[in-house]
Amino acid sequence: MARMENSPKSQRADRVLALIKFVQGKLAWMLINGEEIGIQAYADSRPQCVIVPISAKDADLHFPVDRSEPRVSAMVAVTLNGEKLRPFLITSQDFDETEFL
Repeated sequence: MARMENSPKSQRADRVLALIKFVQGKLAWMLINGEEIGIQAYADSRPQCVIVPISAKDADLHFPVDRSEPRVSAMVAVTLNGEKLRPFLITSQDFDETEFL
């Protein structure tokens, strides 16, 4: 009988039971993945056909584009115990949260 009490399986079981007693009743969860994503209104931009003088046929041409929309980053996370955390938004300016609902 003493041989079974000192077996590796028995020692492992004792450690697990001790850990359960230690954690029981305490908030315990682990963040296993956090990811930041950027959201931009103009992300679907594409090359456009523009009429230019023949003298500028082979030149690199640039024309201004108004991209003054607010840029937003969102942080989402997954936890080990399955809890769902509310994502939070990172902005460079004040905003009304109803705009994003």
